[in-house]
Amino acid sequence: MLFAYSIVVHIGSRRFVLPSLILDSVSYLHLYAFDMNDCFMLVDNEYNDVVFRLFHFRPRVGESPFNHISKENAFKFKSNLNHAKRAKRGEAFTTVSRISRGQKTPLYLEMIYSPIYDHSGRTIGVLCLILDVTWQKTREEKVNEMISKDSLTKLYNRSYVESAFNECMFNKMETVTLILSDLNDFKHYNDTKGHIYGDNLLVRYARILEDIMPDNAVVARLGGDEFVVLLPGVSRKQTEFLINVARLAVFEDIGITASYGFHTDSYASHKSFEDFYMIADRRMYRNKKNKRNLVENE
Repeated sequence: MLFAYSIVVHIGSRRFVLPSLILDSVSYLHLYAFDMNDCFMLVDNEYNDVVFRLFHFRPRVGESPFNHISKENAFKFKSNLNHAKRAKRGEAFTTVSRISRGQKTPLYLEMIYSPIYDHSGRTIGVLCLILDVTWQKTREEKVNEMISKDSLTKLYNRSYVESAFNECMFNKMETVTLILSDLNDFKHYNDTKGHIYGDNLLVRYARILEDIMPDNAVVARLGGDEFVVLLPGVSRKQTEFLINVARLAVFEDIGITASYGFHTDSYASHKSFEDFYMIADRRMYRNKKNKRNLVENE
């Protein structure tokens, strides 16, 4: 596969001249290119194999992918062609795609798009270089998890939930709720039955909260036996229902009780995370002191 011209590739501020002979000889480079009519103008062996596994055809220079793939699979190529359109307008950029693989570790592909120019400076197509960055992204996710999650319960930590709260305010959420909770007499159980028993209580309670709270909730452990739940878009009445479900579940599943307090307000209140926390904390301890079965929110 030889071209009669060199390909000038701009990646960021860097400029590369790739003669077709070099492109054809570097078998390990994972790349492909579209011409101005969205037909393949360059395909390396590895990309050819990937397309065959996914779409059951082998790309050929001069052919459009839509000549071979079904309508159901056509949308999978759409994003590539949309990126190609950006590059045709002279823009060079990078994207990272996450590809699910069932039970296997997701595949992360970094895709560098660049216009292809001939020697006269005319755009003749789009080049895409594909790099497998799965190892780097997986490592990055593990580091981020270490930073944002509690090592014992695997719930989020205070830093993460504060960030999520600030995002709710930035996005002007009309209803934001913060629930604060702790386990009654936890210190007694921890001191008399041991730290392993105490840790097990915390982990089991964490799972109960995760199971009960809605998908968009952020459940976090602040430290000790103190837990917090951020609920975007959840009303006071809905919050009371969720808390009552949690209260019953913790007693039935673990055999102990928990205390709760919460505060609901809008972004328009201009309250900080600390403001929400202090109000919920005050109500939780008032509920604990009064041994109330119902949640006091007002």
